[in-house]
Amino acid sequence: MFTELLHRMPAPPKCAGQVLILVNAVALAAQAAATVRRILPHLSLEMEQGTKHKASGLADVTVATVQSICRPNRLEKYNPARFKCVIVDEAHHSTSASYRAVLAHFHGGVALPDTEAKTPHAVPIIGFSATFSRHDGMALGTVYEEIVYHKDFLAMIDEQWLCPLRFTAVHAEFDLSSVSRVGSDYNVASLAKVINEPSINELIVRTWIQRAYNVRRSTLVFAVNIDHVHALTHEFQARGIDARGIHSGVPVVERQELLQAFQRGDFPVLINCAILTEGADVPPIDCVLLARPTQSQNLFSQMIGRGMRLSPETGKRDCLILDLVGNLANDMVCTPTLFGLYDDQPIESTWYADADETVDSLRARAEASRAHKETPLAPRRASHSPWDSATFAFVDYDSPDELYAAMQATPSRQLQKASPNAWVDCGNETFVLAGWDQSYLKLQRDGQEYVGTYYPRNPDWMVDRSATSPYWQKKQVLRSEDWEHALRGCDTFMTKMANAAGRSPLWLRRMAQWRSRPASPRAIQMLEDKLRSKGELDEDSTESPWAHASLGTVSTVLTRLRHGGKSNWRRAMKRHNQAVEKAQKPRRPSGVQVGPLPRPGVA
Repeated sequence: MFTELLHRMPAPPKCAGQVLILVNAVALAAQAAATVRRILPHLSLEMEQGTKHKASGLADVTVATVQSICRPNRLEKYNPARFKCVIVDEAHHSTSASYRAVLAHFHGGVALPDTEAKTPHAVPIIGFSATFSRHDGMALGTVYEEIVYHKDFLAMIDEQWLCPLRFTAVHAEFDLSSVSRVGSDYNVASLAKVINEPSINELIVRTWIQRAYNVRRSTLVFAVNIDHVHALTHEFQARGIDARGIHSGVPVVERQELLQAFQRGDFPVLINCAILTEGADVPPIDCVLLARPTQSQNLFSQMIGRGMRLSPETGKRDCLILDLVGNLANDMVCTPTLFGLYDDQPIESTWYADADETVDSLRARAEASRAHKETPLAPRRASHSPWDSATFAFVDYDSPDELYAAMQATPSRQLQKASPNAWVDCGNETFVLAGWDQSYLKLQRDGQEYVGTYYPRNPDWMVDRSATSPYWQKKQVLRSEDWEHALRGCDTFMTKMANAAGRSPLWLRRMAQWRSRPASPRAIQMLEDKLRSKGELDEDSTESPWAHASLGTVSTVLTRLRHGGKSNWRRAMKRHNQAVEKAQKPRRPSGVQVGPLPRPGVA
């Protein structure tokens, strides 16, 4: 698309005809260069990538990796006055420091905050991405002025630009509650300790044999880390299946040979980690196996997107997504939660097949679940498998039609997935994150947008209650049509405020240690006075239901009372008591118990 755009752009001034294509990976650089050579063979082309490719800065088209061109001695070769545009692939990365350092060389308006523009030039910057949000909530508006074209992938499936999807959610008994987190997703090393277990790897291979063996031509597997790639490759091969692994430790030339052989259909299963997530172009892929649980909607969408390209010449009609979900208590992005079809109800240890769900039935069930908070029905037809002794289940879905809408939904489970911080849902699409000094940040819906507003505490009020107001002038932090993007942007703002005040951002976390400490008598008294004033606690009540409440529980209920009016404090107390009971129970080991796996023969 962007190569065609270069051809169609208006005739530039006499001296400004060059183009820079900026990418973030070697594979993407090679793809872009090959496309330019094929579509625009009359243009001179150079690459700026590593020590192998050093451009002169004078070619009609230069394809550069950001890691190479951001170095001053390489960037200075490019005279902005000679360029008619800069094209950015995977544009959701554009707000990072390395990208902005490069883009600021061509456009003075993209200078980093608190720095002066280094160039008077304003070369147009055009970004392309299938992921228009960032994990840290940083606004792409700091680089781009306007989204000139957008089409979500469900619409592209309906219009047959992308292939249809089918989903099978694999529910297995593994627990991710002990897995640590980095940013908005699981810590890879910590996640691998839970997922890279022989019993789970065996279940993954079972799933593929049952659902894809001799049915799907090319399966791409996403593993957690390199050790997991090796373990899964061995497990597949032990069952007579020709599976091969690809990761950062594989030499580049060997990677390219593996990808070419996989694209030709020389072997059925390719297992990777962090290599084929963004921009991988292998159209024949008709099955994606997600053995890498994630909390990131961006990563989840990128992984399933690898199988959505059309490939009619190989007989591809649709793509099957095999989604390793674990139990639904796991705090992760997966097919059921994205569809909005499950809440907190357990799934029986039964093997579900041929669910025969239609787009209309999925839409009806999802809407009924959100509107009435009813537990959706199980798939209509279920058949027992020969593996009933194992603790896992398959659930099939025939369409992703409600996926995009559900990704924008904001139930309490979605709130917990979107942020590690202790946001409180106060109702009416109002969310509040309390600060350490009684300041707070409120995120509210305003028409089609969500508005984040910061209310800083007036320190004079703490000393003299005759001060004009307990809060200083409020400050608008951001506006965004995307709720999750707005929430993460607010998290980024509060993290910066904490660092500026010499406080640890961990204080804001939902799992911060202070939240589990017993509430003080003064805090309990304050809460009960507030409940009585709202008519939610009897005036003559003598026995306090809050005697053993935690600081976190009291803080949550007070926040709801102050900003939502309706506390639902009885539900908060129930959750508190359940958490205490859970903490007192011995933890059961992770993993699943499975029987012997039948060999399918040589694939």
